[in-house]
Amino acid sequence: MPHPDATHFTKLDRTHMSPFRIILRYFIDPDSQSTDDAIKELAAFCLSSKIEEVMLLLAAEELSNGHMTDEEVVKYCALGKRLKAELDRNGIGLSLNPWTTLYQVPRGRKLHTGQDYRTMVGESGQTSPLVACPLCPTWQSQLATTFAALAKEIQPLAIWIEDDWRLHNHGPEQGWGGCFCEEHLARFSQAVGTRVTREELLDKVLQPGKPHPWREVWFELSRQTLLEPLAVVRSAIKAANPATRLALMSSRPDQHSIEGRDWQAIQDGFGYEPGFLIRPHMEPYTEERAMRTTLSVTRQTIACLTGKLEVYPELENSPRCGVYSKSARHIVWQMLESAVIGSDGIAINHFDNMGNGIDLDPGIGQHLAAIKPQLNALVELQMDDRQADGVQVLFSPKVASHLELPDFGKKAQIDLEALSLQMQQNPSGGSAEGFAGSMQSLVNPSPIWAETCAILGIAHRLTANIEPERGPILVNAQTLNAFDDAQIEKLLRGFVVLDAVAAETLCRRGFGSAIGIAAHQWVALADSAYSYESIDQERLGGNYRMDPRVTAQLNASKTLKIQPEARVNTLSSLYTPDHVKLWPGAILCPTPQGGSVLTVTYPLDGGSAYFMAFFNKYRRLFFQNLFLRQPGGAKLLMGPDGTRCYRSETPQGTLLSVLNSSLDTMQGFELRHDKASTFAHEWLALSAEGQWQPVTAKAEGNKLHFDLTLEPLRGQFLLSPNA
Repeated sequence: MPHPDATHFTKLDRTHMSPFRIILRYFIDPDSQSTDDAIKELAAFCLSSKIEEVMLLLAAEELSNGHMTDEEVVKYCALGKRLKAELDRNGIGLSLNPWTTLYQVPRGRKLHTGQDYRTMVGESGQTSPLVACPLCPTWQSQLATTFAALAKEIQPLAIWIEDDWRLHNHGPEQGWGGCFCEEHLARFSQAVGTRVTREELLDKVLQPGKPHPWREVWFELSRQTLLEPLAVVRSAIKAANPATRLALMSSRPDQHSIEGRDWQAIQDGFGYEPGFLIRPHMEPYTEERAMRTTLSVTRQTIACLTGKLEVYPELENSPRCGVYSKSARHIVWQMLESAVIGSDGIAINHFDNMGNGIDLDPGIGQHLAAIKPQLNALVELQMDDRQADGVQVLFSPKVASHLELPDFGKKAQIDLEALSLQMQQNPSGGSAEGFAGSMQSLVNPSPIWAETCAILGIAHRLTANIEPERGPILVNAQTLNAFDDAQIEKLLRGFVVLDAVAAETLCRRGFGSAIGIAAHQWVALADSAYSYESIDQERLGGNYRMDPRVTAQLNASKTLKIQPEARVNTLSSLYTPDHVKLWPGAILCPTPQGGSVLTVTYPLDGGSAYFMAFFNKYRRLFFQNLFLRQPGGAKLLMGPDGTRCYRSETPQGTLLSVLNSSLDTMQGFELRHDKASTFAHEWLALSAEGQWQPVTAKAEGNKLHFDLTLEPLRGQFLLSPNA
């Protein structure tokens, strides 16, 4: 089927669907003596909790004993048919989630007798005891047969392919992952015209400096590695039951970039009718401070996609044991924010995968039911995050093809356990040095500016397109290496914000003078004792007792010492503990292309120190004021400390969403918007009952004050209706 036009962002027609659809991922043990009671209990819980669909997990987590056998498939088919009959009687849908395809991590499991699968050989050279090579025809055939049987026997709404449909993160013995088996090496060797070993391949793919041509050849093979079995599985399901949809669970786009993932081809492979069905990754798995738990990865995934979508972010609760993982308030917070970005619902885990079920936290249902009216009202606005307003955070799904790696020298041997742990602690990549010798060094931490904006109350969108006419564009790390010189010229016609690595990238590309940098060098904290950053008061829009100061030493272990050109305006400077001025902390420079560029001295790679130190009132005002003074055509929205802001155009009017990410109640709040925007005098606020009720806003210039209460981890949703 031809894919939809890449510019076509039509929302799925929900006329005959329930508004915000809660899909409960749930496990029932088919070997339990109380299966019938568990089924009835589940149906009753769904009704009282206003849950529209159950996603039945098959052979999940602790009760997964490797790839499913034919005997297990028969048992789950029997269970699925009994469950579906009960759910049908109660008007509740059923989809299926086989917990494995390739298999996540072996954890001591082995292949069963008769499962003669070729297994993955990781970047480490070690062969997995269980994880299948996606090009293994025996495994492809068995998976297709299994999924076809499930589709035919149970007749589910959809079969969800787990997020183990990936090449990375399949256990420490694999290193980063990938498959370097004989079949893969043979195909690659044929593509490049010479016999290649795994060691030679990795040396070229991870070559310092300009990417070696082999990297893209390897990515193309990796791309086909996941598309080929997808075609086999989808064909089998459609033949068995054309009404069963195929759905995707995904991981971080920056990790998928190292697989050469072509999101358009993935969508083509899964199918579009009635829309591409996806569960994007959403953090955290265990409750953390809400201010830090942004939707950056979820939104980045949505921005990779085209055409009609059905989006159900993963609301995980690990180890999936009720309140010991997440409170109801935090769960509702994540659901509200998911609705604001235009999700069609949520795919939620709350109970474990061993069959204990609702007994672990029966009280969660009342919280799900209570928030449903608000969620329904928000979804009915038909928002699409690909068309969200605010400043823009630039990324590229193809960035791994273009990264230039430093020369860290040879690592004698990768410490696989340490690498695996480090990947779990910092999956967004960060410094490539920590992953030298591994494919993980090709992870670009693309959405860091999105996390920054979310924490600082700045409405924003993620985009893979350079559109300076839509407002400020924020870029970090080596993202710009994925764009050619003509696109850089276009970028510099607008207002651009760069972290230190992005600025260094442009200097290396020959654009140093355009962004006002005459010379630069990296300086380590240990060599210079930079201590704090002093910000120009005028940039903060207020009078302060002394020069506003923010920490520098806790932001990064190194900074880019910039020697600015004469036309550059220095907005802040770094100082030693004894107040000796060092070099600029941020510079603003007009570009020959007619735009302007702000460069900060720090490399924003998502390190823990950055997130401890970068955020405070002065930093928020600094960035918010800059964007409001140079909106560049954007429709902007900015909130006070501790808020998360979104601005969306809907068929009914402009929606301003402000959420309280703190645990303190806010009595009244002020929002700021770009000066070009005007709003009707009438404002409507969404009540807890899901009704739009008139409220008063005090407008003064580009400020709106609402005398409304913001409860902890809750939001106010404010609609300015169309005339």
